Amino acid sequence: MRVRKGLIASLALVALGATACGSNSGKGSSDSSGQVKMRIAGNTNAAALPVWVGIERGYFKDCGVDAKYTLVQNITTLPAALGKSFDMALTVPPLLISAAAQGLPVVEAAGATLNSRENPQTFLVAKEGSGINTVADLHGKKLGVQTITGSTHLGTKLWLKRAGVPYDSVQIVQVDGPAMADQLRSGRVDAMETLAPFSTSVLKYGKSIADPQAAVAPTVSGIFWAADKNWASSQSKAISCFQQGLKKAADFIGSNTDEAKQVLKQQTKLPDDIVKDTDLPTYTAEVRPDDLKLWEDAMKEVGGFKGDVDVKNLVLAG
Repeated sequence: MRVRKGLIASLALVALGATACGSNSGKGSSDSSGQVKMRIAGNTNAAALPVWVGIERGYFKDCGVDAKYTLVQNITTLPAALGKSFDMALTVPPLLISAAAQGLPVVEAAGATLNSRENPQTFLVAKEGSGINTVADLHGKKLGVQTITGSTHLGTKLWLKRAGVPYDSVQIVQVDGPAMADQLRSGRVDAMETLAPFSTSVLKYGKSIADPQAAVAPTVSGIFWAADKNWASSQSKAISCFQQGLKKAADFIGSNTDEAKQVLKQQTKLPDDIVKDTDLPTYTAEVRPDDLKLWEDAMKEVGGFKGDVDVKNLVLAG
């Protein structure tokens, strides 16, 4: 059975549910010490490491933000929850752009990581002995993916098109990150689309035949932090503090990799050997508006996106 899901439909359903819970868009809450409370949400992607480090080391509190992180398994629900359940959320370009097309007031507020040739973070891994040596060999094969709505899968679809492989000729199997290595090792899938930190264990059972996000650009931001536009516009100091905290955390991670990896282990619950061997992403707090246009073009080319969105308005004005 091939996966077929409607991203826009799911966003609409989530939006209805979130609206029913009420909204605090444009309003910031502070505690008695004057700290702005910032409710942050994301999954166990290594892109969140600077936030975890920043909270643990007090970088956000130092400049006036009391940040709390909530772990969610499915980040596709987060754009619609911004300004309601959460103030800041980890998301990817296709989700942000699709949410904006649905009329949600969402913006990119800070960068998270960069995917590049020098430090790739997304991988299309073929199982050893599968006979898959290039993307063209995926025709008729089973491909494991974490989600079909993310930037990594969008990149895979671009590679498939360029290799002349019809998307519907590949059987898509959704696999949770922690189960990826076992699914590939056991042969339940022939190839796996993966990203850090799960890629470390997945690559033990195969070889990378492509970097999905590199199909969009050699260096590109495929994941970042988003906020409700109304809330963010009224909380410029808190946003600036969040960005500063991310930069301080990135500097700490670069100089104290082993200690930072212990935070990664604590949050992801991954084994010591996997965390030790993980190549951490290139972290950045910079917003990259030009990248959003690249992702929108990719969505129109292979994602069936027909929305009318001015991506220049999806980046928080500095």
